[in-house]
Amino acid sequence: MKLLPPEKYALAAPALRDVTFHNLFAWSVIERHVSGKVYVDDLRSPGVFHVVHPYGMSLLYGDIRDDFIYNAFKDYLLNRGEVRLKKEWVQIHPAECEVRIAAALGDNLITAERDADQQHATEKAKSVKVIKHTRINFKFNPSKFKTFKKSFTENYKIVKTDDRLFTEMDGTVVPGKFWDNEKDFANRGIGFSLIKGNEWIATAFSSFIHEDQIDLGMETKAEYRKQGYAQYVCARLIDHCLENGYEPLWACSSENLGSYYLAQKLGFEPVRYLPYYELKV
Repeated sequence: MKLLPPEKYALAAPALRDVTFHNLFAWSVIERHVSGKVYVDDLRSPGVFHVVHPYGMSLLYGDIRDDFIYNAFKDYLLNRGEVRLKKEWVQIHPAECEVRIAAALGDNLITAERDADQQHATEKAKSVKVIKHTRINFKFNPSKFKTFKKSFTENYKIVKTDDRLFTEMDGTVVPGKFWDNEKDFANRGIGFSLIKGNEWIATAFSSFIHEDQIDLGMETKAEYRKQGYAQYVCARLIDHCLENGYEPLWACSSENLGSYYLAQKLGFEPVRYLPYYELKV
């Protein structure tokens, strides 16, 4: 695969409009709202696009031929030549390509269920580089959110996520992992944080924004998890979406039960189950 120069990222836009599942992270890269990468099959006349967000999420789409999967993309999946320096999570459009990917990888691919049993697996299984998971896309139901809000009592201090909080937050899903810097986040993004004293407890924020959609990200400080704080900041961000004409989006791994149940509590309904691949280094 060839690395597309940033000034040509707009070439990746037309085909991305054909992708039917949540893909705002890819838009954030090709619109250069964040410093990602775009790989293509041919620099002169690209037909296949592989967009990589710095968080580690990626999307392969376009005219994906068998020879591309069996050669260039297989090498990338298996990290031949060590072009990847960290773990990556890749989705494919169309999702039906999973059959061809499975055929190309053979024993180099395992499912998340088999990976869970690797404590007792052979050394060969432990060395497998690609693990297939399931990602769930949700659709927001405003009436269910309204019902949730009827029993909702917010007794905490929630503030807009500012430069200080952006810089101080530490965690897996925090604004600093999805935006290049606090200035870009302040100019293009939005977030709300629950505060006790001067300490942040939980944050919900726009991990990606494109046109009239906002993809929600959220994090609760480790020592405060499983106490219900996430629902308050998420509800505040959803209110912001509704007040400003945005559709809130939610997606998570099927293995992330906390996110799965929180989404439904807030009025999101699971609508699509898609394969996505964990690429080890």
